[in-house]
Amino acid sequence: MSQSQKETTQPDSVALQKILHKLGYPDLLEKLCENISGSELNTLLLTLMAQRAAQSSPPMLLQQYQHSRFAMPSQLPLVAFSEFELSLQKIIHAFGFQDIILSPVAPLGSCSVVGTVHQNKILSAIRGMEVMADITNAMALEICRRKQTREWVPATDKDTLRLFTTHRHLRTPPIQNAKFSPHFAILGCVVSGRDQGDCQFETFVILEQLKLYQALLADHLHLSIKVKLYLREGYSALSLLQERIAKVLEEFNTSVPVEWLKPDTENAYYQGIQFKIMVVTNDQTWEVADGGFVDWSQKLLQNKKERMLISGLGTELLYKILFSTE
Repeated sequence: MSQSQKETTQPDSVALQKILHKLGYPDLLEKLCENISGSELNTLLLTLMAQRAAQSSPPMLLQQYQHSRFAMPSQLPLVAFSEFELSLQKIIHAFGFQDIILSPVAPLGSCSVVGTVHQNKILSAIRGMEVMADITNAMALEICRRKQTREWVPATDKDTLRLFTTHRHLRTPPIQNAKFSPHFAILGCVVSGRDQGDCQFETFVILEQLKLYQALLADHLHLSIKVKLYLREGYSALSLLQERIAKVLEEFNTSVPVEWLKPDTENAYYQGIQFKIMVVTNDQTWEVADGGFVDWSQKLLQNKKERMLISGLGTELLYKILFSTE
């Protein structure tokens, strides 16, 4: 899914030092990180949160709710939006993807440890958890768990495991566009397999993804779409990969424009190929889906033969584009 590069900025160190000085413990962070266990830290934070909550009152709670951009509900109609998402889910299910319902939380570091997303963009929680910020990371963890525990054992190297879900995400950076909000719905897919040689896995799943988004957006929603492909670093046989994908794209519907573009920014999130799906409506172009290859399963399972592709469709954004009167 679309993610920004890892932020290099850290929390305001001057403000942090003032807080530590005010508490009278300038080395507090080091002591908390190095001298106590994770379970001990949870005990400390649970006690702290309980005491802070005990200091609140009903009027204070209402005021906090009214001023929290994270807590305010979505303005979308529940029934209509649910039916819209369900129509998309049925199409993906017909492509052979297994549906899954994820937890609203993921292990702390799910986005920052294997990806390049700074933890500051995630709403971190206690008990070693974080609020769901990217379902593809969570599905990658589930896929690797199934592989490691042998709950899923491929019969051949060409077997793949496909998961998809829809889920609300929450991310912390400020929002500028009126069609975006701190929490939003995404439909995400993860395809996991093994290196088959000659970029066979990569070319097959890229073509499958483009056909999938054509089915969702062009065939089902009757939208005009176009595809942008970007070469990314981190893939050892990049020239061969581009050659193989260019060849299989000849099978893709020629009514859908496919454009190879030179990246205008660095991106360490994707490895080899990134794709973006654009829709054109009312003379305006919107990026509604994003995906590509990642090395997460290689890192999680410590196996260079692992291959993984992720993608995400902004269902909430798409709904607003199609039906919003703003």
